[in-house]
Amino acid sequence: WSYHGVLKQITKWARDVVQAVGREHVLFLRNEDMTPDQIHPSGFLKDISTFTGLSMDGFDKTTLGEITNCNDHKGERSTCTSSSSGLYSISGKRPMMDKTRQLIYLLIRDDCLLWKEEFDVEYKECLNALSV
Repeated sequence: WSYHGVLKQITKWARDVVQAVGREHVLFLRNEDMTPDQIHPSGFLKDISTFTGLSMDGFDKTTLGEITNCNDHKGERSTCTSSSSGLYSISGKRPMMDKTRQLIYLLIRDDCLLWKEEFDVEYKECLNALSV
């Protein structure tokens, strides 16, 4: 198992889906685009509404801005008071070191470039890893 190997498999699946149904029928979303500060009429909701053809008026306004995936309580029906994204027990709940993040971005930079070019999914930090 390796992160790079998993990313290659996900890329293959994405290509298979696009080939099966056509690029115009696939919407790729980043986790970062689904955070409470991005869920608004000119952000994530607009993208979903435009892609699906559904009116934004149909979205439940009471759930906007809530976090329902509480890291270690995935799938729970409750909302979180906060989210400690990226903090895991194995690291003692410490954030990833900047140098570690840069190393990961350098190792997968080609994959980040492929995802931008092929699927219009952009991770600027990864694409700019060589310039730091």
